[in-house]
Amino acid sequence: MIRTLLFVFLTYLTFAAGSAHGTNRVALIIGNSDYQHAGRLNNPKNDAVLADKALKSLGFETSLLTDRSFDVLKDDLSNFRNMSENAEMALIYFAGHGIQIEQNNYLLAVDTLTDDLDAARNSSVAMDNFINAFAPSAKTKLLMLDACRNNPFAEDTRSLNSETTRGLARVNHEVSDLMVVYAAQPNRVALDGNGDNSPFLTAVVNSLTEKNDVKLSDALIEITNRVKTSTNNRQIPYIEGSLSSNVVFRHSLAQPIIANPASAPQCSGPTHEFAMNSFGEDFAEVANNISQIVISETSHTPLNICPMENGLIVNGPFSAQFDCMAILNEENDGVGYYYPDQNGKDRHLWFYHGGEKAEIGVYNEAQQLLWMTTGWNICK
Repeated sequence: MIRTLLFVFLTYLTFAAGSAHGTNRVALIIGNSDYQHAGRLNNPKNDAVLADKALKSLGFETSLLTDRSFDVLKDDLSNFRNMSENAEMALIYFAGHGIQIEQNNYLLAVDTLTDDLDAARNSSVAMDNFINAFAPSAKTKLLMLDACRNNPFAEDTRSLNSETTRGLARVNHEVSDLMVVYAAQPNRVALDGNGDNSPFLTAVVNSLTEKNDVKLSDALIEITNRVKTSTNNRQIPYIEGSLSSNVVFRHSLAQPIIANPASAPQCSGPTHEFAMNSFGEDFAEVANNISQIVISETSHTPLNICPMENGLIVNGPFSAQFDCMAILNEENDGVGYYYPDQNGKDRHLWFYHGGEKAEIGVYNEAQQLLWMTTGWNICK
């Protein structure tokens, strides 16, 4: 009996692109950009299209919907409840505006009214409706909220602004096998992004499609680190819920869905290597002729750091590029690259260019383990 229960608990729900299971993996994808009474957003429709492409590559049957009105959005959720009956995995992704009123979360339709508090509440869809859109028979449920990207209300709507709270609230739901992934922590705003897609959706797609298969638990850690890195720690995803089985996403793509920031150039040339477990000192100087720094034993993948024109490249658990605008920013005195060490604990690199040469710190959470100066004058 114990062996049977253990086997059930550890069962993997594997999602293979092109398999014949079809409706066993279903996804509802919603991207609201063209708001009529709230601030327009540039990227949610782009994000919805990208999410649709990525999830199809992972074997999902998808329903891609954009710019949904209040009545239509409620019908969409009702239809998905039927669609997700007996699904191995049911997923909802929402990109758009979200608000918190009296610690209750509401996701905005494109025709949500902003005249007053009651109008906004009555023309928005409560988060509970999204949670209830999952059929109880769905084995695994995943709700991804890329919402609350900025204040959706005009500055002159002061009475409404005073009654709403920044970001979304934490929700203590009681639905079994449901994981809710928020793009940002409670009471914090998610970023729309400067490119075609939000930092959160970019991180999600890269984390799920760069490898041939990835466990959801590992992907969630990587998503968090990618978002922290790409937003200079201004946005940190938040996760709540529980699952009773492991989930593996698998695909057969030759290349990741998104090229940037996944395809940073590889470092080459003379190397100075630091072994994380054998730092003899907490300060080091890297010679001028060194063209790449390798930090090993920090994770399953060593970190390679090298200069590029007006910036730095990092290749490791994921790849990233930092331009001089990020490295020289006065608000934070530098920029960070966040990753887990080999034991899954938080580590980060910190890049600083206060003088003529780039400097790099290695931190275990808030503790500085090593600070090094380089011969790289990348931000002249």
